[in-house]
Amino acid sequence: MQRIIIIGAGLIGAALAYRLTEAGAAVTVIEAAQPASGASGASFGWINASFCHSAAHFNLRQAGIAAHHRLSDQVGQTGIRWPGTLWWEEEGELEQMAVHLAGLGYAVQTLARVDIQAREPLLAAPERCLWFAEEGAADPADWGAGRAYSGEPGARGAAGSGGPLDRDLGCRSSRG
Repeated sequence: MQRIIIIGAGLIGAALAYRLTEAGAAVTVIEAAQPASGASGASFGWINASFCHSAAHFNLRQAGIAAHHRLSDQVGQTGIRWPGTLWWEEEGELEQMAVHLAGLGYAVQTLARVDIQAREPLLAAPERCLWFAEEGAADPADWGAGRAYSGEPGARGAAGSGGPLDRDLGCRSSRG
């Protein structure tokens, strides 16, 4: 059996640990504080493919979106929400971006102010914006994935709970 150590129980470390244990590896996750307390817990995790540098980068980001959906389907609630994204700029090129993304096969729609206000009534809506229906976010305020995947005691999926990580997975915390 392969033994693997992962440093960090944020979104990436926890999901990686989950997949590696599925593949039969003995995984130890080392976290300095609490799961999702570093970069994953201090940022807004916008999950999108709308801002890409190339077609290959777009495809990688689309694969990431699909992977998030598969993982959620497999383990249940991960704290990731899929409300879509409204996007605009003060001085921007909405049409050019919309054409580019549509050409890559991305779901994009141009909305007028009335449509924006129907979706977000409290928003000081711009004249137009782009709507990306496939996009989501991992908000640290409700993000439980680090605990659920990493085996933190008391979390769904923790060792001994009958959850998805009842395998040879250890989660160690080190303070100081």
